[in-house]
Amino acid sequence: MIKRILKIWFTIAMYELGKWIGRELYYKLTANDEVEVPKDFDENDHAHLNGIYGGY
Repeated sequence: MIKRILKIWFTIAMYELGKWIGRELYYKLTANDEVEVPKDFDENDHAHLNGIYGGY
């Protein structure tokens, strides 16, 4: 009886692990992390947004 319960728990654990790994793999493969930066973008124009100059 205990052997059967352990086998069921093991099957459920492997199912959940496979589901989690599959989901993480899907997220990693479908991620679009590339961002196009406009050619006229200047980081120094936006320094005040980051609080570089003491929060002016």
